[in-house]
Amino acid sequence: MKRFIKIIKVLFVSGLVVFLYGFSANRNAQNRIKNISIKIENDSHLFLTKNTVNKMLKQKLTSLKTQSKEALFLNDLEATLRANALVENAEVFRNIKGDLGVIIKQKTPLARVMGNKEVFYIDSKGGKMPLSKNYSANVPLVSGITNEEALDSVYKLLLFIHTDAFFKKQIIGINKNENNEFELSTRLGNALVLFGHLENLQGKLNNLKAYYLNAIQNKSVNRYKKINLKYSNQVVCTK
Repeated sequence: MKRFIKIIKVLFVSGLVVFLYGFSANRNAQNRIKNISIKIENDSHLFLTKNTVNKMLKQKLTSLKTQSKEALFLNDLEATLRANALVENAEVFRNIKGDLGVIIKQKTPLARVMGNKEVFYIDSKGGKMPLSKNYSANVPLVSGITNEEALDSVYKLLLFIHTDAFFKKQIIGINKNENNEFELSTRLGNALVLFGHLENLQGKLNNLKAYYLNAIQNKSVNRYKKINLKYSNQVVCTK
């Protein structure tokens, strides 16, 4: 008799487990993701499209829209998106309705670097950023960079230029010559700016800005062929 009761209990518990599993599966089926919302910040220039983001997610999940929301590994999805060389940050979440939301922040290019073996952007964090088939950024062109150390040094100059409204608009080219000195090309006039090494970076750029603002006022922007900033607290111009 006791054995019979024990068997009944086992069958009851087993049946209850099967019922709860089926109930949970049915609830999950009703809560499958129906919509995916993708927002790309700083989207005036799209290096990365929503379609590309969708493809990246689908590579991670076999069939994204048919997965129950409980089956999504949000951290894994974020890691997948952040691994893309055009992405600075990514957030993946679910809203109250169970839909999937994605927020992407693209990297910000500071310059296009013409290396010995590759062409790439240097981004606002100092890292390499690949070119995009969707958009080409209007940024200064950098040449003469042959190693990572040179890339680190030019990044300091680019960061200063990027945060200054005047220079961000005017400086279109940076070259590191055979003497490891920097030369600048600007939209204003046809002069080559001999910047030299990067010591006293801010002082040199302040002097260059003062020179150009004065030249614009005096309508003498095209008067000189070379503008030398290598001397302490001086701007030496030659025709």
